[in-house]
Amino acid sequence: MRADLLTLLLLSACTAGHPEDTSDWGGWTEGFAIFTGVSMDYSVGSLSAASLSDRALYQNLTATSGDPVVRVDDGRVLQLNRFGYDTVRIYAPGTFSRPALEFAVGDDEDRSTNPQDARVCGGELFLTLYGRPYLPWYHPDTGQLRGQVDLRAFSDGDGVGPEASTLAERDGTLFVGLNRLDREDGWSDRGGYVVEIDCASGAQGRAWPLGGNTSVWEGGPTGVLASARPYQGLPGGLFAVDEEPEPLWSPPEGEEITGVAADTRLALVTTLSSADLNTARVWCVDLNTGSGAVAAETQQLLSEVRMSPTGEAWLTVGWGLDGAAPELRIYSLSSCALVDRVTTTLAPFSVDFF
Repeated sequence: MRADLLTLLLLSACTAGHPEDTSDWGGWTEGFAIFTGVSMDYSVGSLSAASLSDRALYQNLTATSGDPVVRVDDGRVLQLNRFGYDTVRIYAPGTFSRPALEFAVGDDEDRSTNPQDARVCGGELFLTLYGRPYLPWYHPDTGQLRGQVDLRAFSDGDGVGPEASTLAERDGTLFVGLNRLDREDGWSDRGGYVVEIDCASGAQGRAWPLGGNTSVWEGGPTGVLASARPYQGLPGGLFAVDEEPEPLWSPPEGEEITGVAADTRLALVTTLSSADLNTARVWCVDLNTGSGAVAAETQQLLSEVRMSPTGEAWLTVGWGLDGAAPELRIYSLSSCALVDRVTTTLAPFSVDFF
C-alpha cells in the first residue's frame, strides 16, 4: 500500500475518534503488548495493542509522531516522540484517549534533543538524549526536570555528545549505552561505553569501554547485557556487564547486533549485514555455551525485539524489499520456534508490555 494512502487512512481514523479496528477496545490494564507503528514514509505513526493471550489486535488507539518509541515501567506507558519532535507522553495502561502527562524534552539549542529510551528508577524518569551531552531525569508525575548527568567526559569529538541511546536497570542502578559516533566524520566509530548511574543520587559510577556503537539490554547472567561491533582491536559481540564485561557470543564477521531479548540463559538476537544494510537475521543464542543458530533471514526491517511477561520474544517487522507485509512475530525463547505472527496496517516499530 502506498505511503500517502496509509497516511490518509491513519489521519481519518484519528479524526473520527473511533477507528473501526479499535471500537471494541475495552480499556484493559494488563495482558497486552503495546506497540508503535509507522507509515512507510515515517510521516505519521500510531499506538496499538495486541492481546498476549489470543493476539487480538487493537490498532490506532492514538496518533504518534513518525519516530515513536514505547516503554512500560512503574505502572506507566511511556511514549517518546524522537527526532525533531522531542516530547514524552505518559499514559495509564489501558487509557489511551489522552495522555496523563505530556512534556517537551529540550533546551534553548536549535538541534533536536532526540530522546531515545526511558526508565523509571528510584522514583525518577530517566531519559537518554541522542543530541545532548547529558542524561536528564524528570518527576514522572509532573514532568519537572530534577537533574542531569554530565556525559561530556565521553565526548566523541563532534561537540554534540556521546549519543546516549539505550538504558537497562539492575537493582536501583542504570546502565547507559553510549554509541559515540562522530557526526563530523560520517558518523564514524569512536568506541562505545557502558556507563553506570546511581538512580538515587544521579551520580555516575563505573564506565566500561567497549567496541563501536555500544548498546545495553536487560537479561543475561548478570542482568545486563551489552552489544558492540569490533573497533580498533576491541572485539564485537554480546557481553555480560559485570566487574569486567565478559564476552558471551559474537555474530559472524560482517554482521552487527541490532536487538536482544534475553532471560538469564537464552537470547533472541537480531543482526544486520554491514555490507548491504538490507539482510537481517534472527539468531537463537545460548548464553552459557556461546552457541548460536539462525532462526530466520529476511530483507524486512527488524527494528526491535523485547521479552514479554509470558517468556516470549516479540519482534517488530517492517515492510520488505520484496513487498512483504509488516507484522509482529512472536518466538518461544525456550524452543527458538516462531509460534505466532500478527499482521498490522502500519509497520510495528517499538514494543513493550503491560
